[in-house]
Amino acid sequence: ADGSVAANGGATSGGLVRLAIKPISAPRNRSDFSDLADSISGDLLDLLSSAGWLAPRVASLTGHADYSLSAVLRVRGDQVRMEVELSDALGESIWSGALDGFVSDQFAWQDRVTLEIASNVVGAVTDGERTRLFETPLETLSARECLECAVFESFEISEDALRSTLGFARCAIEREPGCSLAYAYGVRSLISALVAGQRDRLAPCLQDLPDWICLLYTSPSPRDRG
Repeated sequence: ADGSVAANGGATSGGLVRLAIKPISAPRNRSDFSDLADSISGDLLDLLSSAGWLAPRVASLTGHADYSLSAVLRVRGDQVRMEVELSDALGESIWSGALDGFVSDQFAWQDRVTLEIASNVVGAVTDGERTRLFETPLETLSARECLECAVFESFEISEDALRSTLGFARCAIEREPGCSLAYAYGVRSLISALVAGQRDRLAPCLQDLPDWICLLYTSPSPRDRG
């Protein structure tokens, strides 16, 4: 994802929720801490990418990102602190924190800080997006937003959530037939429904399964389209 798509871009353009990770500010006179800051940025990028539905990138300019993450690394003697802030597209802070540690234990501190930041970012973005999307009328949601709803519904383990996931995936497919991720969630939901014994309830949808499987492997992914 290059972050160049507009805020209402398609589901296959630049991922689902775009997160800009600004380079971490570090003491200019300490090259070792500049390296530490770069290492933490790289670890955050890897961890946040693993969420699947997030599209993080390290960039000085937030561009059209839905959220931006900024951090400052401060050092005083043997003490080290990371001050972090997550903001939405309007620049409003939705989470912030200060994580303290010791220079003598910086490797363990780096692991702890990275995990704690990533966990809070995923939680805050999930809460913010769920609130925004589920308060928006379905008919006004874009394909990307329908797919986001499918992703968030898939976090729940219940028959209602399964049917809701399938419904949102179908809406995303109807709005953007070339959306490979929508086919992926649609196929997964249908197979899960079969395993859960919901064949009768979802019979009208099952006829789409062969076509969805085929289109899943032939439609471009977000990364293919950049």
